[in-house]
Amino acid sequence: MNRKRQQGAALVISLIVLILMSLMVVGSSLSSVIELKIGNNVQFGNEAFQNAETGVVATVFELNDKELAVDKIIFVPTEANIPITEAGRSVE
Repeated sequence: MNRKRQQGAALVISLIVLILMSLMVVGSSLSSVIELKIGNNVQFGNEAFQNAETGVVATVFELNDKELAVDKIIFVPTEANIPITEAGRSVE
């Protein structure tokens, strides 16, 4: 009778360990998803800042030099968001 009790206890303990490990996996996957969202928000914030800074620089150029018109600058949707003129040359 004692041996059957030990086998039952081993089953219960192994189920508890399995549940705890499953909870740890779910917790880490949720943590990874949250960190991914945070990283995406940081990236979008940096891109927004760079685009705003480009607009400020273009406005300063326009105010300093009336020959450069802001409406002639085209933003090509690339990862770098490099402004180019209508002729295709880089503004940098």
